[in-house]
Amino acid sequence: MKTTKILSLVLIAVMCMFTLVACGGEDPLEKITVNVKVTADGKSIIDDVVVIEYKGDDGYIPSALDAVIKACTDLEYSYTLWGNDNSLESISGEDIETYAMNDTMWWRCTINGVEPELGTAGENPIKNNDTIVFSYEEIPDFEEENK
Repeated sequence: MKTTKILSLVLIAVMCMFTLVACGGEDPLEKITVNVKVTADGKSIIDDVVVIEYKGDDGYIPSALDAVIKACTDLEYSYTLWGNDNSLESISGEDIETYAMNDTMWWRCTINGVEPELGTAGENPIKNNDTIVFSYEEIPDFEEENK
């Protein structure tokens, strides 16, 4: 009887240990939910709610570019990044034509209707419930705008 009690206690202790180890593991991922809209030639290409999971313990915060990449991935659209991978170059898919930057067209990004202060979409952090819009449009004549 005494041996049975000791074995039971050891078994319970081992089970508790495994339970604690299983609960410990990795830090839980943080989630951010945003609206992503992509337009080109007056047509809506993407209009989706995207959930991005990320580890927040290392100071990383998802960017507007992360949101459009997640939307493209979810819809199985192909995309390419431009320059130092901080901006969108092109989007294409089975049911859409290819929209790529060129000498006259570019991808313009806004967050909640405002052009970001930092230079590229990959440099601009987003927060929960933001609306990110990428528009494929004609490159403005900056010299004309500054007159």
